[in-house]
Amino acid sequence: MIEPIESIEQVDVHDTTEAINLLIDNGEHQQIEALLSELHAGEVATVIESLPNEQRQIIWPYVPADKHADILAEVGDEVLLTIVEEMPSEELMAAASNMESNDLALIIEELPTELGDEIKAS
Repeated sequence: MIEPIESIEQVDVHDTTEAINLLIDNGEHQQIEALLSELHAGEVATVIESLPNEQRQIIWPYVPADKHADILAEVGDEVLLTIVEEMPSEELMAAASNMESNDLALIIEELPTELGDEIKAS
């Protein structure tokens, strides 16, 4: 079982990534959700960036929705695209509606035109 995170200072990306890999291997998705909910959005973004795309896709549904906007604003362009390409439209629209306008503008620039236009229209 994963030890609870008592403070942000305890977070080590390597250890967290290893813990997530173990939880994925064991199919312990509720533990993934609990672990990710304890982390700050920036730390989740760092962990997500350290994972291969396949594992990103496995854990993204367990990332708390209230952190989506901040995480999408934090990850690099390549990771951003791999995440949003798999996100349901309504989830992406919800995240976009919670973003600061400057973050949203930067993200829209990186998205395929059709997807960016859909977000602008909402």
